[in-house]
Amino acid sequence: MKKSKHKSAFRLIALALGEKAGKSEKEADIIALIRLVIILQAIITNGFIVANAIYNMSGMGRVPVPKEHIKEP
Repeated sequence: MKKSKHKSAFRLIALALGEKAGKSEKEADIIALIRLVIILQAIITNGFIVANAIYNMSGMGRVPVPKEHIKEP
């Protein structure tokens, strides 16, 4: 029963990724898996970019400058 749930979930994801491509069912599944990996990579990368922006805007990313490096006028 679990295997059919995984297959139907993968089928829905594959359909959401776009038009079915490939000469056979196996080839279409491989293409859908490659598309899924590319989409997941983009989502993860965007997550890191947003996390970095939030980190730097919060002030936690600032490094204090030692007094020796500050020039007085």
